[in-house]
Amino acid sequence: MIPQPIDTVPLFQRLSGEERQLLISRLKRRHVEPGELIIAEGHTAENLFIIAAGWVKLEGGRATLANLGAGSLLGEIDMLMRRPYSMTARSAAATQLLVLSHNDLQELINERPSIGLKFSASIGVRIAFLEKYLVQQRLRNIELLSALSEEDLRAIAQRLDFRAISRGDVVIEAGADGDAAFFIEEGQVRLITRSHDGESFEDLENGAIFGHTSLLTGKAYASTARVIADGTLWVLPREGYQSLLRQHPAVKLALSRALAEALSEKDQSDAAERMRNLQLFADVPSDALSALAARLVLRHFPADEVIYTSGTPGDAMYIVESGEVRLTNGLTSDAQLIERMRAGDSFGDMALLTGRTRSDYARAATDTTIWVLYKNDFDDVMVQYPSVSVSLGRALTERLTTRESDLVIRHLRRMDLLSSLATSELKDVSTRVRGIRFRPGEMICFAGEPAQALFMIAGGQAKRMFTDMYGESSADILDVGAAFGEKDLVQNRPYSMTVQALTDTEVWTITKVDFLSLMEKYPTLALTVTRLMADQPARPQSFQPPRGGSPMPPHQNIPQAPRIQRPPSGARPIQTRIEMPATPKPRRMPCSACARQSKKPLAVRNWLALSSAT
Repeated sequence: MIPQPIDTVPLFQRLSGEERQLLISRLKRRHVEPGELIIAEGHTAENLFIIAAGWVKLEGGRATLANLGAGSLLGEIDMLMRRPYSMTARSAAATQLLVLSHNDLQELINERPSIGLKFSASIGVRIAFLEKYLVQQRLRNIELLSALSEEDLRAIAQRLDFRAISRGDVVIEAGADGDAAFFIEEGQVRLITRSHDGESFEDLENGAIFGHTSLLTGKAYASTARVIADGTLWVLPREGYQSLLRQHPAVKLALSRALAEALSEKDQSDAAERMRNLQLFADVPSDALSALAARLVLRHFPADEVIYTSGTPGDAMYIVESGEVRLTNGLTSDAQLIERMRAGDSFGDMALLTGRTRSDYARAATDTTIWVLYKNDFDDVMVQYPSVSVSLGRALTERLTTRESDLVIRHLRRMDLLSSLATSELKDVSTRVRGIRFRPGEMICFAGEPAQALFMIAGGQAKRMFTDMYGESSADILDVGAAFGEKDLVQNRPYSMTVQALTDTEVWTITKVDFLSLMEKYPTLALTVTRLMADQPARPQSFQPPRGGSPMPPHQNIPQAPRIQRPPSGARPIQTRIEMPATPKPRRMPCSACARQSKKPLAVRNWLALSSAT
């Protein structure tokens, strides 16, 4: 039976009756004679000792520091912190000790982590024996850290401090410099955030994290955290966080992906001013801007982190608070840069306003902090402030006219035929482009039909078909970026192929007159056409063999009439407006694409074409 002095030991006061019994079951008795050495300064702390009876003298050098009697502890802090003994202890008389070994304590805490937590609370710091518990039972179960490796989690655990909290305590104060992040071990903390709409509250419980925004962004705390139920916290100080990132950068990425917090009052004020400087919000009333700023969400993206990709829903717009974002046409290393967005710039707003999916890719070029306005919050403000819709509608019309031209140029650059042209040259080309849509199975052009336009596939897929003089057919597939008809235009001959849409297909056309004018104006385009023509194998023009005889090759003195392929039922041919020579020739069939000119303005036609291509 272990004597009663254990009940008076301060380290064990927080333990429940059951926890004390588990501890007692691990204790071993030891008798020491007067003058016998119990622990030696500098030696590994393998045990902690409870004096059950007798006296022990603590020594520092040659001096006696203290005499300890029954109920006192020896070496407990050194063993709990896994460090060498900090002093020497020797029995002053025959003494009875109760011994708890390092291994027994580790097994005990693995079995009942609450004991380790209560030891930490008693001495005010995290004991080393809790590392395994922190990794496997606490950090691993925090959603934002769950994907980290065992090594990363262990590195976090080694840098966490322990802190007991009581109801009414203020853990962090809004506006104060952010110097730590906090994980709730037990208890309850309320976050209080002030905004344009007043104060908002969020109650956090076991496993929640708060304050980490300050570590990621270097900003002051946006909210006040007040304890509403007694408990304990794990604290990651800034110094420990910075050393952690140097060796474990994956931790920053994990914390960043989980970051989505309301802006502080100061940031809301700054955001409203920055939004006023944006063309989109220039005419929005001040109270509506404040309401929008109050709904912004703070996000952080480490360098090279993807913000969104092409094809994803346009459910938010972004304002760069600090850092830099690159908008590109892809995510590969050779992706073309579209635009750089820096502090104060916005992006993603067109997709939010028009409801279209993203047509580009956004990636953080440096560690970047962004204010995000999500569609649900945006719509709420539109209902609350109807005048905002009018202002945004007017700004949107202006933006579409300007930005649509940029989008057309970006899509033209994807075309193999035009990829070598400069931006200023592509801008000229964009004014001559017309967009046409074809349904699956519809014919785009027919072999033997007068060549009056160049075609480029902007979206979808088409099949190109050839028939030689002996009636043998061949075909290939045209994907986005492919052009056809340019060789026929340059050589002033009918189309040498029939092209049919395989899917819903967006085709951009340039008339023969415009294309030949562009070639004359831009030598680079002429060189590209010459090269592409040289790369294409010669294909004989389709012809109609004589009746009643076997096919024979055309003779140079015998004019050959091209075989005209009539459009099948359901095709949508369009009459061209180009005047043809007056010399006799076979009956002209209508071109199914080049003259289908929409009555809508060019800006609208090109915008509609882009919606399909992207």
